[in-house]
Amino acid sequence: MIPLHTCFSTRADFHRVLCERAESLGAKITLNAVIGSMDVDTAKPSARLQDGRVFEANVILGADGERSICRDKLLGREDLPKNTNNLVYCFTVPASEVRQRKDLIELVDPPNVILWMGPRSHIVSYVVKKDRPLNVALMLPQEPQDKTEYGVQPAAIEELRELFTYWDENFGALLNMAQQSAKWTLLHADWLEK
Repeated sequence: MIPLHTCFSTRADFHRVLCERAESLGAKITLNAVIGSMDVDTAKPSARLQDGRVFEANVILGADGERSICRDKLLGREDLPKNTNNLVYCFTVPASEVRQRKDLIELVDPPNVILWMGPRSHIVSYVVKKDRPLNVALMLPQEPQDKTEYGVQPAAIEELRELFTYWDENFGALLNMAQQSAKWTLLHADWLEK
């Protein structure tokens, strides 16, 4: 497995730019707000939060996750995402700890994306922001499931060490530094008809 290097702007950079621009246009950003219901069939669309607050807007941008209320409202029916039979595992390692190993320093300095590709699986590592932890995401197939699991679930780091025993030694070193991990099911939504 050979790591491929690519420089990139981080997700945190994109979030910062979007938030700064929205606020410069007068938007007020509200965190930890869970939508309970929506009304999009009027001249002034609105979203009612689970805590009872109502927000009116000229437009509602539906980016509300895997069990989207916005998508269901748009389609007029429930439209749950489908299981791809792939799992994503994730763990972090402090960048300061990675820097202590000369053979691993290129994983964090300069911040970049490293991709390991292997049989039916791949791994991506990236630093969200300078001096922040190194994030490592692993994608691998799972047996078809009768029930789809939503959201993040705990995962034993020992399970990952066993699954990726024979991969690149630099990745193995990262995996040995990890203290805990999480996993989630990779989902997809059906294409919307025109």
